[in-house]
Amino acid sequence: MTSLLAMPSAEAGEVPPVVQFDRAWSVGDGAAVEIAYVVTCPDPSDAANGYRHALATNYGYLEFRCSPEPQRVVLLAEGAAVAKGRPITVDATVYSPQCLYWDTSELENGEQGCWKVTRSDTARVKAGRFVPESTVDIGGRVDVTDVRRTRAGGLRLTAAFSCVEGRIFGYFTFDVRQMTRRGPTSATSPAASEVACFDESFTRTFTVPRRSIDRPFTKGDVVVSAEWVEGYEGGPWAWHSGVQRLR
Repeated sequence: MTSLLAMPSAEAGEVPPVVQFDRAWSVGDGAAVEIAYVVTCPDPSDAANGYRHALATNYGYLEFRCSPEPQRVVLLAEGAAVAKGRPITVDATVYSPQCLYWDTSELENGEQGCWKVTRSDTARVKAGRFVPESTVDIGGRVDVTDVRRTRAGGLRLTAAFSCVEGRIFGYFTFDVRQMTRRGPTSATSPAASEVACFDESFTRTFTVPRRSIDRPFTKGDVVVSAEWVEGYEGGPWAWHSGVQRLR
């Protein structure tokens, strides 16, 4: 007789992720907000294959590596700054690898190994230190190395690109945010710029004219996010987030 205590070993897609809300906090003197979760992925196939999971919220989207051990997943929120002490509500869903890159909206939760773990949390925003996003680069790397004000009041951003032993022909976009004494200001790349890379490393500079900025930047910290993407469904792509000092 088969023992009721004899449990079969789990197979790929049988075990859903565990998602816990951590906190939300402001960075760059209030220029931007970061949101963090603690995510555990006990599915045995995840650690073995390095599969990516996705975190989708009303403040943005990212893909990250998940493991059987709890890990912190940090997202840099898109959009306007949020005042310290103000409550925000974050609606979030963590998608397992079987859900990515095709329409799974009609699948029941757990069907074909596709798990969609959804939750909604409200938290007050407090000040904190900047933490880079928990994103995954595929096939390349991009790092914003310098951000400066121009004499006319615009912004000049320099980024380092790398695709050693590979290639990326993708679009580079960025967003720079700052909290000034007169309020928040931001600059985005005026248009998507094509950046081609063939087994090499190089730097390139991009300029945002003053007329494209609501109010001029001042001396102090700016929060920067950038992406270099050839294909959103599986890459290759590269992401960057960080804090730069304007002087």
